[in-house]
Amino acid sequence: MRYAIISDLHGNRQALKAVLTDIRGIGVDQLICLGDCVGYGPRPAEVLELAYAHVHYFILGNHDAVIADRLNPDCFGENARKVIDWTRERLDAKSSQFFARMPLVLCGDGFACAHAQFANPGGFGYLFEAAAAAPSFDAFVEQFLFVGHSHVPGLFVLGGSGVPHWLEPLDFSREEGKRYLINVGSVGQPRDRDLRASYVIFDREQGDVFFRKVPFDIDGYRDDLRRSGLPRTSSCFLDLDERLRPRPLREMVDFRPARRSEFVRRERDVRSLESSLRQLKKSNRRLLVLAVCAFLISSAAVAWALARGGRSEPAAELDSSWTVAALQELVEPVLARVGDELVGMPAVDDFEAGELRPIDEDNRLLHWAFTLGDPESQRVAVERGEDGRAHFVVASRNPSQKIRIVSSAVELGREQRAQVRATFHNCAVESGFAELYSEYTAADGTVRRLNASMVDNLADLGRWSPRSATSEGLREDGGRLRYVLEFQFQGEARVRDCALVLR
Repeated sequence: MRYAIISDLHGNRQALKAVLTDIRGIGVDQLICLGDCVGYGPRPAEVLELAYAHVHYFILGNHDAVIADRLNPDCFGENARKVIDWTRERLDAKSSQFFARMPLVLCGDGFACAHAQFANPGGFGYLFEAAAAAPSFDAFVEQFLFVGHSHVPGLFVLGGSGVPHWLEPLDFSREEGKRYLINVGSVGQPRDRDLRASYVIFDREQGDVFFRKVPFDIDGYRDDLRRSGLPRTSSCFLDLDERLRPRPLREMVDFRPARRSEFVRRERDVRSLESSLRQLKKSNRRLLVLAVCAFLISSAAVAWALARGGRSEPAAELDSSWTVAALQELVEPVLARVGDELVGMPAVDDFEAGELRPIDEDNRLLHWAFTLGDPESQRVAVERGEDGRAHFVVASRNPSQKIRIVSSAVELGREQRAQVRATFHNCAVESGFAELYSEYTAADGTVRRLNASMVDNLADLGRWSPRSATSEGLREDGGRLRYVLEFQFQGEARVRDCALVLR
């Protein structure tokens, strides 16, 4: 798994677009943002929207936290507070809600990510010296720790001496007995006497870390800043562009670490990489109107074809050969296909009402697969409900491990939009959440989510609760799409009406 890890976008549209272009050219599996999407820069809404479309996992930064009222504005300097007030006016309530749900720490397999530091992540303290890095190494056991916040790329290395030491940015491979705290630098506000945007590529399997520097349109950024009315001093890197001597790093930072009484609530909010889920939903009424029109036109075409004695062909063939890494295989029965649904619930015509069949070697599903984080304490079954509908029945006694249900892939064309649907029901859930999304694999192998809908707490559901999410139209050709359900909970839940619809 190869990750691109970015941080401190700070409303710089030109820098983020340049970095995303560079990432596409390299090719990664997933993209992680270590926070501070907004602040300082003149395009907060555009940058947040662009990041949401490409980033798989977000972490809370101090500038994000203050917008969500999770951090005291008094922690910021006077200039930064002015930009915060200006930024609030240009973001809607959904943006604040998105920041409100971001975790402070994200843990993966052998690595962890935070915005500033790990010992007290809700305080956002700076790691200027090696001594300041030691508590972060003590707080987490992972070999690789990734941060941003200071906007200066480089790394602290902890070896046999037990004393961290600082190294300037250099590509490296892991060594036994050593641990690494890597600052990925800043995309939107570089402070290391280099005008280029900075980020990191991390190859988890190989243990390789690569620092990347990407030039961006400085003049375009300066024009955006001038038109916004924000003070030029909010972007110190412009001083370097005009060959002025930059100020010392300590003078450029416009934030003091929060006191313990000011820490972001739930400062130990640590989330696993697999369960960190993006929440922000983008709404677009014009696309909704176009989708309705497209549906009506499609329905009329089908009716005309049937009236002439013909029949409509499916928009895409499902790939029945695909398997998930291999707890269960894809086998019968066949998929239901209704109208323009390319993925639907399994058929249960031969089930008795109320009959439940576990998915195992003796009863497999065609076009569906699942993985269990803990096969000993988790299961997935199919049931014919009293209403005659097919239900997935998902049970887990291990709330720390996830369950993932995935469909076969369908082809996705240019400008097509994808909608995923499901209806959830709490049978006996004590705690936990579920997410519904579509996973897109582009022609170049890049994987990303197109849309997502979250059930934050399955235990809160008192009745069948529908969820759906719709993506924007793709501007690229080719690619394949899968329907994905993810659960991490304790208890038993049911899901029905699962569908993937192309518009």
